[in-house]
Amino acid sequence: FEGGTAEGYDLELGSNTFIDGFENGLMGVNIGETVDLNLTFPADYYNTEYAGKAVVFEVTVNGIYQTVEPEVTDEFVAEKTDFDSIQAYKDDIRSSMEESNESTAKNTRRTNIWTEIISKAAVKKYDEEEVKRECINAMTQLGKEYPQLSGYYPNPKKLYFSKFVSQQSLLGIFFPFSMEANYNGLMYASNYPSTICHELSHLKGVILEDEANFYAYLACIQSEDLFFQYSGYLSVFYYVENDLLSHISQEEYQTLTQVASYVYQDDIFLKEETWEEIEKEAILDTETVEEVSDTLTEKSLNLNGVEDGMNSYSRVVKLLLAYYGDRGRK
Repeated sequence: FEGGTAEGYDLELGSNTFIDGFENGLMGVNIGETVDLNLTFPADYYNTEYAGKAVVFEVTVNGIYQTVEPEVTDEFVAEKTDFDSIQAYKDDIRSSMEESNESTAKNTRRTNIWTEIISKAAVKKYDEEEVKRECINAMTQLGKEYPQLSGYYPNPKKLYFSKFVSQQSLLGIFFPFSMEANYNGLMYASNYPSTICHELSHLKGVILEDEANFYAYLACIQSEDLFFQYSGYLSVFYYVENDLLSHISQEEYQTLTQVASYVYQDDIFLKEETWEEIEKEAILDTETVEEVSDTLTEKSLNLNGVEDGMNSYSRVVKLLLAYYGDRGRK
C-alpha cells in the first residue's frame, strides 16, 4: 500500500514509532533475517482507509546497534572539546548560562518597562502644520549650536506627486532652483520630523546626504517633543545596525540588548495599505521606476563629487561616532 515500503530505515526499539506490535515483533530477530509481522492498524489510525484493517509487514533486519554513553573523564573532555578537564568544561557552561540568563532577564525587564509605559501613554494626534512648525523650530534651535543652520526657514511643502515619488522610494526632495524643502506626503508618520529636517538642512548649504542625516538627527533628538526624538533615533537606526552587524558576529550581536519589536515595525517607509493603493493606480511598474531613480540619483551624487553615491547616506554612522566620542558618550 502507498507509504508502506521503506529501505534503510533506522528504527529505535521502544520509540513506539510504528503501530502496536511492530517493534515487539522484531525482538530476537538476528541480522540478515526476514520476518512477517501480522498486525492490525488501530481503529483510530489517521488514514481511515487502513483503520482497523489487518496488515502483513515483511521486515529484513540489516543491522543491530546499541547506543553507548561514554564515560565522561578529563581525558574524554580534552579529546572532544577545547577544555582540559571536566571542571573547566562545567565552569564554561555555567558562565555561558549565567551570561545568557542575565541578558534574558535584562531584556525582559526592559520590555516590561516599555510595555508599562506604552500601556499608560496618552495618544497625541499631530497636525501636519504643527509638525512642520516644530521642524523649523528644531532646526532654528540647532542653528544656535551650528551657525551654518541659523536664519530663516521657509515652510516645507508636501509633494503633489507623492505616489510617484513613493515608487522611487524617496522620503523627500530638495529643489535648489526654487529653494524648497519638499516631503513625501504618504510616508509613514515616524519619517516626517527627520525627513523634513533633513531637507531643511539642504536649504542651508548642507549638500552631503550623510551630513543632512546627521543634522536632522540632532535637530530631532534635541527637540522637547518625544515624537521628534523617536523619529530622530529611527532615522539612523538602519545605518547604525547595519554597520554594527558588519563588524561583529551574530553570536556577539545576540549578547547585546535586543531592540524592541515595535521599533522594527515603525522603521518603515510606507504602510502596506498605502503601497497597495500606489500599485493599484501606478502607470509605470514600480521596480522600473525605482531602478531608473536609483541610477539618476547615483549619477547626480557622483557628478557633485560624492564618489560613493547613495552609499554616502550611511556615512552618518561615522559622524555619530565622532559626535558622541567628542562628548565622551557611547
